[in-house]
Amino acid sequence: MDGDFQKLVQARANHRVWIFQVDTFEIIREYMGRCRTQIEAFEGTQQGDRYLLAGIDRGHTRFVISQYVASKRLA
Repeated sequence: MDGDFQKLVQARANHRVWIFQVDTFEIIREYMGRCRTQIEAFEGTQQGDRYLLAGIDRGHTRFVISQYVASKRLA
């Protein structure tokens, strides 16, 4: 994962927003999945931590926006 995203996961903030740009629409979905995995894997994640993830597809310049709320840490 991107080092800057890991800083966001560690932050104890009320609002966490991550905006990123990748080559294709498919990569946006894959990257968002990795973001969710990183959020849940981080030991400091608390249930209810909220994120807004926004990715843009360079080829079509369209946004995908996803809200994510941490459920619990992975065992």
